[in-house]
Amino acid sequence: KGRLLKVLQAIKRAAKIAPKGHPGLHRGIVRFLMQLKQKKSELHALVGQVLDSELNQSEKWGLPGLNQSAQQYNDEYLKQFGVASISSAMAAAGSLIELDRSQANRAADFVLGVELGSVSLKECSEVYNSMKEVGIPEDKCEVFAARARVKFPLAALFQKRTVS
Repeated sequence: KGRLLKVLQAIKRAAKIAPKGHPGLHRGIVRFLMQLKQKKSELHALVGQVLDSELNQSEKWGLPGLNQSAQQYNDEYLKQFGVASISSAMAAAGSLIELDRSQANRAADFVLGVELGSVSLKECSEVYNSMKEVGIPEDKCEVFAARARVKFPLAALFQKRTVS
């Protein structure tokens, strides 16, 4: 709804309880930073001052770098957590596509670059569905499905679809 101070308050609360690098929190922060950039000129001067002050002190509440652009923040997250888990890679990929739709192939490469070693079926399914939702090209989604099929051969979600 555009209530940036409320969103910032929610982010600060989430930072206290979410583990460092939590994918869901990352996606929310990127959306917040994008919205802040879009609405910065419309904000009341005092609201802008409060937001700037809080974002410059974000390291104190466990989220350094919130005074950067959404693109820079996403790039930093990718460097730090991108290969930590498939969910983190998907969060960075989804945010990249939100920031720039033309980066869908690059975003897919983030996800495809992570090994499925200890990934659960639930997590793998969520990532596959997210890939489709955020606009990763179908051929890249099929590559992921083929890898998932090897790990989870009985999972219906990853089976090849035949047109009859």
